[in-house]
Amino acid sequence: MKNKRLLFGVIAIALAFLLVFVGIPIINRQYNRTVQVLRVTSSIEKGTVIDASQLTSVTVNASGMPDGVLSDPAEVLGKYAIVDLVPGDFILPAKLSAYKQEDTSVFTSLEDGYVAVTIKAPTLSGILANKIQTGDIVKIYNAAGDYLTEYYELQYLKIVGITNGDGTQIEEVKGDASRMAATYTFAVTYEQAEKLIQLDHDGELHFVLVSRGDVERAEKLMQKQTALLEEIQKSGYNQNTFDYDKWSDKWEASNG
Repeated sequence: MKNKRLLFGVIAIALAFLLVFVGIPIINRQYNRTVQVLRVTSSIEKGTVIDASQLTSVTVNASGMPDGVLSDPAEVLGKYAIVDLVPGDFILPAKLSAYKQEDTSVFTSLEDGYVAVTIKAPTLSGILANKIQTGDIVKIYNAAGDYLTEYYELQYLKIVGITNGDGTQIEEVKGDASRMAATYTFAVTYEQAEKLIQLDHDGELHFVLVSRGDVERAEKLMQKQTALLEEIQKSGYNQNTFDYDKWSDKWEASNG
């Protein structure tokens, strides 16, 4: 019995020794371990490309840091924030994207009578060798068959979205294959959507750039397209007999 008590005493002393001289130092070292991480220094809005002026590298206690906090600027610079970031935030991979995320505002703010429709990207020659950008105003022709056909319903259309083959939204299509356009999205009337879907299925689409970067002109062109659609509906439109030039001159005279 005395030997058992002695054995238990020795074990207890050994455990205490291990705790004091081994366990506690390990815990302290782990608790006091520091790491270099990137921290946000100024507000970064969702969709903004991150640059070096918005970040700083800091030494922080590793205890309590989320897994995956980034420390290498190469993993962050030039990428898009997919959430709003505020000073003091740490950078996590889930907060970044190599491409600008799709702006869904165009889908949530469609006017009455308008729909969003997506069509396949035409051939490179049909989309100005892949130079079309979101926000461009384009005219669409059909090059199928022996004749080039234009449609007055598709005189001035605004591109509101471009995606690559993975469905990722991209602003401008150029460079590597991941930035090559696979689809284009337009906000159009039901009649225009029907025509686009038909041409997407049976035609050979060609885009002609009409306007880029001029907000005032783009707005005027969109107003002109709306007026043209109203005129077509009112006059019992016939593609072969409608005198577009005469109508256009009259509209321009009335609208400056």
